[in-house]
Order: sequence, then structure tokens, then C-alpha cells
Amino acid sequence: MTERGIPPGWRGVRLADAPTRSVVVASLGSRDQLETTLGALRMACGPSGVELVVARSCPGAELAELQERFPDVLFIPVADGSSPRQTRAIGLTAADGDVAHLVDDTRPVSQVWLAHVTRPWPGAARSVDAAAGPAAPRA
Repeated sequence: MTERGIPPGWRGVRLADAPTRSVVVASLGSRDQLETTLGALRMACGPSGVELVVARSCPGAELAELQERFPDVLFIPVADGSSPRQTRAIGLTAADGDVAHLVDDTRPVSQVWLAHVTRPWPGAARSVDAAAGPAAPRA
């Protein structure tokens, strides 16, 4: 416990009024699918200060192109042959947010989910450790 009675986490003590948030994209689809997903996420997350992280297995030249096209996104290279579970774990490990939201780029991102991810969470600093729910529209 710290002097304020807050248990320190491996990311440090959270003293803000609301947790910081990250959206981690486990890029399992085509580059077109990734770019579509990033288009939706950047419009919603950028103004809200939500960090965007992409974990993707791709050639170095493609990674450099993606970093140039999306400079506000953190791209994390993943080894060829990595499983979807490994890709998600690598992306989550790289995220700096107190709360990390996970989405794949193989399905459209739900606008309802995005609204939840980007809405203010005042007073949630000590009460939110995880958030869950469907990221894609239900059929």
C-alpha cells in the first residue's frame, strides 16, 4: 500500500479521476480489414485520448508503411505463425492504458461499443479494472 492507501500496480499508482484507456487491435485479417478498423477507431478514440495499439504479423516494409500512414497508432510486430491468442497477448502487453479494450480486425467495429469505449468515466479511477462486451454487432 502507498501512503494514500492505494495498492501499487505494475503500471504504477493511478491517481487520476478516470482510468486511462487503450484499444488493442489484434490484427488477424487482411491489410484492408485493418485499415477499415483503424478508420473507425481513430475517429472515435483520437479525440477521447484513447491509446490505439495494433499487434500484427507482417513484413517490415508493410509495418513501416502502416506506421507512416497512421502515426498516432502504436504498431507492435508479431512473429510469423503466432496464434490469435499470442497476438492478443502481445498487443495487451504493449498497451499503456489502465483499462485495455481488445478487438480483432476481422469484423466491423460496433458504434455502440465505440461509444462505450470513448465515453468519460468520471470517478471510475478506483472501481474499474476490466470492461467487457461485444465489439461487433450481434447478428
